[in-house]
Amino acid sequence: MKHVIIILLSLANATFAQVIETNLETGVILMPVKDAATHDMLRASLREKDPLIRIQGLVALQTICDPADVELIRKLANDPVATVREQALNKPSAITAKAIEEPTNPDQIRYDLTNKSPLKQQLAADAAAKLKLTGLADDLIPLLDSTDSVLRRHVCEALGALRVEMSVALARQLGRDDDPFVRRAAADALLSIHSDTARDALVELLKHPSAPVRTESARALGGWKQPAVAIALHPLLLDVNPLVARATADAVGKLGNPDSRQPMLDAVSKCPPFAQARVAWALGELPATAAVPVLIGLLGTSNEETQSNAAEALGKLGDKQAIAPLQKVLFEMKAHGPTTRQRAIESLRLLGDRDSTKRVMQIITEKVVPPSPPATEPMYDMDDTRAEGVRYLKFIGDVTLADQMIKKLIDMPSYQLRKVMAGLLSQLKGTPYMAEFSIDTRHYLIESLGGEFSPKQPTTPGIVIGP
Repeated sequence: MKHVIIILLSLANATFAQVIETNLETGVILMPVKDAATHDMLRASLREKDPLIRIQGLVALQTICDPADVELIRKLANDPVATVREQALNKPSAITAKAIEEPTNPDQIRYDLTNKSPLKQQLAADAAAKLKLTGLADDLIPLLDSTDSVLRRHVCEALGALRVEMSVALARQLGRDDDPFVRRAAADALLSIHSDTARDALVELLKHPSAPVRTESARALGGWKQPAVAIALHPLLLDVNPLVARATADAVGKLGNPDSRQPMLDAVSKCPPFAQARVAWALGELPATAAVPVLIGLLGTSNEETQSNAAEALGKLGDKQAIAPLQKVLFEMKAHGPTTRQRAIESLRLLGDRDSTKRVMQIITEKVVPPSPPATEPMYDMDDTRAEGVRYLKFIGDVTLADQMIKKLIDMPSYQLRKVMAGLLSQLKGTPYMAEFSIDTRHYLIESLGGEFSPKQPTTPGIVIGP
């Protein structure tokens, strides 16, 4: 059956960003060509001034593959826009040979593992993993010496999927391989095997002279689900390499060992700055209630990731002495970024604060962010921060606040933010609300040349009672 991609032709006043947003929201849709008029419309799209439309028209005509369009498409190989020329030259491959397929017979898989072609060996390793052919684990080990790094990665992944005790070989590969993707696959395979031997091998690799090896070992141990493992990680919280220290802090936080609280507190002021943000996060995960004063202090650092993680941790620790410092964050616009404000609002909600309603309402509905040169006008906060503010209002639970929010909105919020706002209205009013689409494009439908403006441009705030 012939097919055509629906073309989204922009209006005269539509921006490139709006066209892209449309494609992201609606996706690429394949529909059957039902009449000659639609085919003519696609040919006409190649004469449009907008190169994006010319490219879309080319894609559609190349999908239809009508011989009558060949010369028309060929002409656009001389288009002034390079991307249009590239699309016009995008011809279907003339290769008719059947692609190499993954073997399914165990004997064939075993044979292909000894093939001289790395691709054949890779497909055989994948097949062994998929069919759970644990008896082939020994046949996979020699392939770890291959010069092909992609093959080595697939072998590590296969050994992890088979979960056969091959910890010694995988640990050796993790410690010696120069490809980061292979190291990652080897560490993940050890985690999948999850034996005492695998765990001990990773703990031993924490002492490896290579920082990337220590990093992968710490990361894998973070998924071990055995809090006692954290004890072996504590010394690496102060590793000279910031990547190692950061991975270790993340792992310790995930393991949740209460004995990690003091080492974490000791590390938060001594570890590399790059790791400090993750230490702050981990203090909230443990949870280390004694860290509240330290975390409050971290709200004043110059690093936004550290600020935001400290704000998040304070909400998890549940100490109400953090409320006032977090409220302050919402007013210090030049000292904190949008992510820190988002986490601060979330933590204030978790701490049961009800006194920040006025400021949160301002963040949702007003341009509270001071202009950054060369801009001269203030801006709205980021959508995620405003959405967190809406969730705070939902926690407050006062329906009059929802009405105030809608009345105060003088500019159209983004579609994603309107969906969050519609959820607030639905909950507080007991009536389903929905966000209207605001795509300023013309959709040419298969049955008609006339097209239609769909969906219509809604009026502010773009939230209506649902069906």
